[in-house]
Amino acid sequence: MSSAQPLVFALPKGRILDEALPLLEQAGVVPDADFFNKASRALSFATNRPDVKIIRVRAFDVATFVAHGAAQIGVVGSDVIDEFDYADLYAPVDLDIGHCRLSVAEPVEMVESGANARESHARVATKYPNLTRRHFEKLGVQAEVVKLNGAMELAPSLGLASRIVDLVSTGRTLKDNGLEETSIIHQVSARLIANRSHLPGAICLRQNQLHPATRRLHRHPTFSPLINIGGQPKPQAIAKERNCRVIIGHHQCQRRDHSFTDRASGRVMRATCSAIGSTDKGCSSDR
Repeated sequence: MSSAQPLVFALPKGRILDEALPLLEQAGVVPDADFFNKASRALSFATNRPDVKIIRVRAFDVATFVAHGAAQIGVVGSDVIDEFDYADLYAPVDLDIGHCRLSVAEPVEMVESGANARESHARVATKYPNLTRRHFEKLGVQAEVVKLNGAMELAPSLGLASRIVDLVSTGRTLKDNGLEETSIIHQVSARLIANRSHLPGAICLRQNQLHPATRRLHRHPTFSPLINIGGQPKPQAIAKERNCRVIIGHHQCQRRDHSFTDRASGRVMRATCSAIGSTDKGCSSDR
């Protein structure tokens, strides 16, 4: 990524956007006025910083844009991250916004009769086919998934499915459509995500680019080890090799391969240095 190119920050339409914008403003990134124009059909927007551009897309597409490197950083719900499970997607920060849950819901009369509890096969309407299948597999139920992108609550009443899997916040929509929440698959919150191969370049290597934008994240206990503010190197994680210092933005290494423990997930990660002993290049990480 050329130093002349702006960093692309992907934001989701819908429920998370309103909560994410104040965080961006606190970090010193404010979208152009056109971003707030409801009549505008634009999807890409300038900001008050010439080196940061915002794109506004569907939540599922945020993960895809970042995973494939079209955007370097983004905000998306953990439901989307778990559904796609992209290998190149790194989600180091829980932003503590966009709270809801991914749940199973059934018609009230079916819950009261217990009919669905005896099924070994279930037809389920959802926009989360992967998470849905995995959940029902654990229960020993074969799930036939009907993929819908919205209006899930209509599926049981119209005979399309016996239950649904969808995001639930207050439960009001379920109640208004004669449904009852019967189990929770995942608690959901919004995460800051980055492309693994672009993480050093997106956040730290271009030190004159995102310092104000990362100051709030720097104070976050999970993300602070990954951030370099004001040119002061901070350790990326806990290096296993005593003779290797792992630093994003100021990478000084005596060995080409090393591993470290990712604080966010607890996983042991492997990193390959782009240049041994270099102090101006980062490393690319994978599982």
